[in-house]
Amino acid sequence: MSRKKLSLKTKKIIINTIIIIFTIAIPLAITAFVADYGFNKRYNPNSEHADKTITDQITSDLRSDAFIVLMEGAQFPRERIQKYIEYRSQKYNPTPIYEETIYNDNNEKLFNMVVYDGLWKRTEEGVDYYDIVSPQIYIYDVQYGKIKEEFEVDPTVIEDIEDIELSVKFTIPYKRDSGVADEERQYSFADVNGAITDTGSDLNTKQVQACEFRAALRFAETESITVNFNAKITITSSNIVDQVFKSINLPINSDASTRNLDNFEEGLNSSFDSIIEPQLKAVVFKKYVWWQCLIALVVSSVVIVPFGLSFILPLKEEK
Repeated sequence: MSRKKLSLKTKKIIINTIIIIFTIAIPLAITAFVADYGFNKRYNPNSEHADKTITDQITSDLRSDAFIVLMEGAQFPRERIQKYIEYRSQKYNPTPIYEETIYNDNNEKLFNMVVYDGLWKRTEEGVDYYDIVSPQIYIYDVQYGKIKEEFEVDPTVIEDIEDIELSVKFTIPYKRDSGVADEERQYSFADVNGAITDTGSDLNTKQVQACEFRAALRFAETESITVNFNAKITITSSNIVDQVFKSINLPINSDASTRNLDNFEEGLNSSFDSIIEPQLKAVVFKKYVWWQCLIALVVSSVVIVPFGLSFILPLKEEK
């Protein structure tokens, strides 16, 4: 049985259809490539090709927005501090391991202190270990004026003191087999991400102060740490006073195996990227990808469509 040969017109129709399909498909493929590059490389914070200036700003904005939502309903100061711990921790114990109101020798309040226990993850050969101790010290209701009075300076210049920097100093007893000698460390307090105003302070523009020192305890061996609260004040450009004004023994055990993980909750730090990922893609599409794809589609169509259509065969058969 012989096959019926296609007419010349039918062949031309098939060829023209293929040309049209490719003429349409190529601009769409270019547009899809631009979208894929934008989502998965240029605007993907985890990509080595990422534009860090843009991705860091977007991620920071999304984290700030999420933090505001997380803080809704939390009352100052303790609830807000605990929400902040949830926000920035991998694993944390919601019950403080230590808290105290600190007074000076005249029984005048200097600040409130609360210490939380946390654990951070270490990955080795694909296995996760939560064995990095991460204590966090928070101080609030800070009476900076009273702390300034702890300094032995001329009372006539007290009012000229520009600012006060708080920090903690302590000596770390390292494990004997670590090969690291005991050493003194100093960690500065910093604002809590600009998110929690210390309304109980005598300087209501100040933020709650936080200090974390997980790296210092990686090879330590101790069941408690005596923390010296240190303050530094600039009186004049040539006169900077730096001194310890309070010492407190904190029950911070450097051995992570002493923790009962049932007492710890999952923080948002380790899962935060997955939480904001859908929002990240939405922001990236709205701000960048849509118009870049539109430009790619228009430009490629302007170039490719006329070129492709120039190969269209006329259907009128020659006599």
